Amino acid sequence: VQYTSNESASFFIVAFAVLVRGPRNITLTSFLGQS
Repeated sequence: VQYTSNESASFFIVAFAVLVRGPRNITLTSFLGQS
């Protein structure tokens, strides 16, 4: 499976946000809404 740099970057950003904010109802939609 090959990922583009954009996809891997997006995954890293989401994963990092979860680690920092904690797994409190974090969804991709809410994350993008605050960015």
